[in-house]
Amino acid sequence: MASHDWVGRKKIVITGSREKVSRPPGAEWWAERLGAEVVPRGRRTLAEVAEEHGAWGVLVLQAQRVVFYVPSEGLEYFYHPGMARRRIRAILAGQGDPMVTAMGLQPGDRLLDCTLGRATDAIVGAFVVGPSGRVVGVESVPVVAALTAHGLGSFDSGHERVNEAMRWVEVVCADNAEYLANVAPGAFDVIYFDPVFHQPVKKSSAMVPLRALADRRPLTAEVIELALAKAGRVVVIKQRKGTPLWQKVRPARVVGGRHATVEYGVFLPAA
Repeated sequence: MASHDWVGRKKIVITGSREKVSRPPGAEWWAERLGAEVVPRGRRTLAEVAEEHGAWGVLVLQAQRVVFYVPSEGLEYFYHPGMARRRIRAILAGQGDPMVTAMGLQPGDRLLDCTLGRATDAIVGAFVVGPSGRVVGVESVPVVAALTAHGLGSFDSGHERVNEAMRWVEVVCADNAEYLANVAPGAFDVIYFDPVFHQPVKKSSAMVPLRALADRRPLTAEVIELALAKAGRVVVIKQRKGTPLWQKVRPARVVGGRHATVEYGVFLPAA
């Protein structure tokens, strides 16, 4: 599930807000992560900046947050941890979480999230495994990986336990199949996939920009087999309820509520 060529190869430039600063603070970190040029903004619009430099996207380093724009497509994306805080509060209230149930996740476990995105699931996983465990998230799209890594280290959710969990997640920008190929068998207790649904479960304005940037290649049987060869305990895949994937690769069991719109396929490595 490598990143799309159209995402990975299109040019991105980095700039600041409309201030007389030629190189905004922190620009070096972003430039190194993305292999992108830092350019002055001046009084130009983002469309003008993109056109002048032949760029598809413009990353704007603002004082309050970092925002990625694709002016020609009207796309604007910035980091947010999604439903992580609500889900963690539900766990604290004793209501549980279906993903955690499917994984059988416990303190001290080692979790590999192969489709990190904005890291909502990884944050919930990090909360459960705690500081004695480990959570690594693999994201194939460089600009999404960089925004998520930065957000995990700086975003204030307003909840101390959520902030702690966010700081524990490690971000790797890589193709997940290539990363898995180099993982030692048993290095992770749980390996997890949440591939982009080709038909969204529900319309969400917050998810539209991420869907536009995300790696939308389908999860293949070959990658699942590779994950099963490397997982210490279980492989879990999130899908729309009633997915045809279960007809191609049969899970040991499926976890999901009667009225839930998503479900989790649980796959067990060969003994």
